[in-house]
Amino acid sequence: MGAKGKAEVTEESHEVLAPGGFSLQLRKMVHSRLVGLHHGLLLAASAFSAAVFLGAAFWLTYFEGFKEIALYRSHEVAEGIVTNAEPARGLLTRGWALYYVFGVEGRKWGAICYLRARQLPQALYPGSHVPVEYLTGNPQQANKIAGTDIDLTPYWLPAGTVASAILLPICLAGAFFGSRRAIALFERGKMTTGRILGRRSVLSLRFFGLPPFSFHYEYLDDEGRLHRAKMKSYYPEALLELLVGDRVTVFYNPLKPARSILLEALTGPLVANSPALVSTQQEVAS
Repeated sequence: MGAKGKAEVTEESHEVLAPGGFSLQLRKMVHSRLVGLHHGLLLAASAFSAAVFLGAAFWLTYFEGFKEIALYRSHEVAEGIVTNAEPARGLLTRGWALYYVFGVEGRKWGAICYLRARQLPQALYPGSHVPVEYLTGNPQQANKIAGTDIDLTPYWLPAGTVASAILLPICLAGAFFGSRRAIALFERGKMTTGRILGRRSVLSLRFFGLPPFSFHYEYLDDEGRLHRAKMKSYYPEALLELLVGDRVTVFYNPLKPARSILLEALTGPLVANSPALVSTQQEVAS
């Protein structure tokens, strides 16, 4: 082989080899699939966050969430009277619609608010006197009976917005650093031979029409210590052809041997046993 860092062509495989003895095609495949494997988490988190953000926007506009926020920040209290109460249904919620009137500075307004409860409290029966919270300076724009809501908005909408705002950056950082660490293991990690101990389908998003599998495998490091690990795979080459007991190629971190990746989980056994990889394994063994 030529000096490290120079590409060459072997007589056996006639494939262009990158530094380290791997074919350029194999390296590109492994890189893209390592990135895709880690970005699956980001894709799921992004879909969840987008759905929640759309729901939050729906709440702020259709359910008048801005009024609820403004009323919470600045309000005054006036006396009101409940005129009617009837069962109501919102988005995945049920409660009571309360009709009432209240007066401020000699003027009277009629309005409606909602209570999340199965039973209507006696204190809110028609004819009851109740405290009404109204927006300071503009009673007609936003008001409600104290302890109720302007609408029947599900609590998970605003709570989910906050959760998604926290979850998305965490998943983004995890996908970015996870894929970089996995690529670094492939490029600079120690290569050894391992063995498949088991395979199990996992509940996750489906790609290529197949359920993903978690491959459990074991390998020995340079000091002869046995390590066991697992790695998820979405790729048909691995899912259809990689079986329990098969010998596999493992890359691990010499400083932290418990960290590893299973090459065949990304490429399948046919690609992993290509002449370019076999020649590299022979060099490592020698």
